[in-house]
Amino acid sequence: MFKWKCTVGKPSTPTITGIFYIDGRLGQALSHGCIRLDTENAKCIYNNILDTTTVVVH
Repeated sequence: MFKWKCTVGKPSTPTITGIFYIDGRLGQALSHGCIRLDTENAKCIYNNILDTTTVVVH
């Protein structure tokens, strides 16, 4: 399991919390409540996380 610091949506466009599933749309702009990661952490996710992987946001 990985845990990284990230920047989340501002109060007017908050990042929702919950359990999400990677469905092949990784890398697409799909939300105004985006999550921003350090470039190396984002690369790790992009290169290693498979479709249908469960993602939990707290």
